[in-house]
Amino acid sequence: MHIDALVVAAIVAELQILVGGKIQQVVLPNPDSVGFEVYADGVRHQLLLSANPKFARLHTMPTKLTRDPNADSPLLLLLRKYVRGGRITKIESAPLERVISLSIAKMPIPRKELEPDEDDDDEVMLTPRYSELVLEIIGHSSNIILVDDNGLVLESIRHYNPQRSQRPIMPRSIYEGPPSQGKSDPRTATSAAIAALGGDLAKALVTEYSGVSPQTGREIAWRAAGATSVEITPELDFEQIAKQLRELTSLATIEPTLARNAEGTPIGIAAFALQHQANTEAYPSMNEALATAFAELDQVTAHAQRRDALLERVAEAQRRTKTKADQLRTQLARVEQLEQLRWEGEMIFGYIYAIKPGQSELLLDQGVITLDPKLSAVENAQARFREYDKAKGALEDVPQLLEQTEAQAEYLQQTNDLLSLAESFAEIEQFERELIAGGWLRQTIGKAKSKPNSSVGRGPLRVISPDGWTIFVGRSADQNDEVTFKLGQPEDYWLHARERTGGHVIIRMQAANVPPRTLEQAAQLAAYYSSARNDGAVEVDISLRKHVRKIKGGPPGLVRYTAERTLRVEPKKEQKRT
Repeated sequence: MHIDALVVAAIVAELQILVGGKIQQVVLPNPDSVGFEVYADGVRHQLLLSANPKFARLHTMPTKLTRDPNADSPLLLLLRKYVRGGRITKIESAPLERVISLSIAKMPIPRKELEPDEDDDDEVMLTPRYSELVLEIIGHSSNIILVDDNGLVLESIRHYNPQRSQRPIMPRSIYEGPPSQGKSDPRTATSAAIAALGGDLAKALVTEYSGVSPQTGREIAWRAAGATSVEITPELDFEQIAKQLRELTSLATIEPTLARNAEGTPIGIAAFALQHQANTEAYPSMNEALATAFAELDQVTAHAQRRDALLERVAEAQRRTKTKADQLRTQLARVEQLEQLRWEGEMIFGYIYAIKPGQSELLLDQGVITLDPKLSAVENAQARFREYDKAKGALEDVPQLLEQTEAQAEYLQQTNDLLSLAESFAEIEQFERELIAGGWLRQTIGKAKSKPNSSVGRGPLRVISPDGWTIFVGRSADQNDEVTFKLGQPEDYWLHARERTGGHVIIRMQAANVPPRTLEQAAQLAAYYSSARNDGAVEVDISLRKHVRKIKGGPPGLVRYTAERTLRVEPKKEQKRT
């Protein structure tokens, strides 16, 4: 989720309360961000500047910013030198652009007046220092740049050399802001100018006018024409469109608004009411709206990063299991060679009368048997039988080991697919705990062991259907075992995505026949919590719980079932969790 130029203008207006404030501490919360503690008008403010490629922004935080010890960089050292202890003299943004600058003046002051800092240095200032910290919010090229009073770049989050970019950002290079796009000013838009545009209205406004994001374009189209996508035709009320465009971009009234999708995840933030969005929430300040939205998005990102790290560990376990299975298959192939040894021993005994001392070959219609000329015929035969017995004993367990290893590979694939669907911290943590308990992963060094049942939300999903029937859904291997063999009764309906890895679903029987809506919802849940989640339609097998059998000696969640029928449904998530 990106913020647009209008949100930037609104947040810069709010941050004017920091002008004149003293920067008491500087931290790097992560490699993409800079954090300040600013003391202004008797209040300590936590100011965050982020150049995250997806979540670049500037706003105050409700809690104290902490330092990431792995994020120390030359930029941090220079911020301590030029910024810490200084005062913010100006906060401004280029009109209708997403470039924000903080002007900072640091005057010579006695050392004892500085706030204590664990990373303090011993330098004593003799002359004033003036600098500017620039935040450029431009997608993947977002950057935080420290510039001195001569306009030279001191340091930045990201470097761009002349060979890589037409606008180099390197230490000691001259700082130049992003070039102007040469678009029209929307604050002076006229109906005639808009009427002369062509194509989709929202897209045309984005292309023609500065500071108009796709979200703003859709909002104007909605307010003026009642739809977010509408073609420009003479029938449109261009006076109304021009009025809406001028009003929204002039920010005469600021209404911080956050929009969410059906799952509650933030999908848009604006300095005005988002009338074209169904799920919106108004906030008293842009700072609060931004802090709320990005705290939630950062959490989602953190969950995704942890899930991806765990997926990589599962993939490593899969690679080890595949290697083991390949080795077992190679050993299994030696069975044919063993039979050849036994046959040769029997043939040597059968033709012992024809074998002379020192003979090196026995010629038969079925082939040639190589003999050791130093051994007698009996000794050659016995040597083969000894090798056969020895190898046969070693390979007796291979078929069973291969079967177990293939079941383990199936379990790991199931875990991989279900883990890919995990969304919450509790779900991801459960997978890690199960894998560690099963011996697939080692406990991470320095990480405390999870206490059993210490987290909420780790059990199977329980859903009440529109008909009042109870549906249980497993979202991990252990949960699948629990749903099928502990919660499920013999006559309960059991569902699973056909020929896919996924969750086990049980419909708790309350009458002789399952209501069609309940059956469809259970099938939709089985499809959603499977590796086929993103398919348009999924085949789901339905059987009775009594026809489901656990694989003997197999890992959790692996079953075989019979007497099934199939229902084709669209994957859908539950609407309400209970």
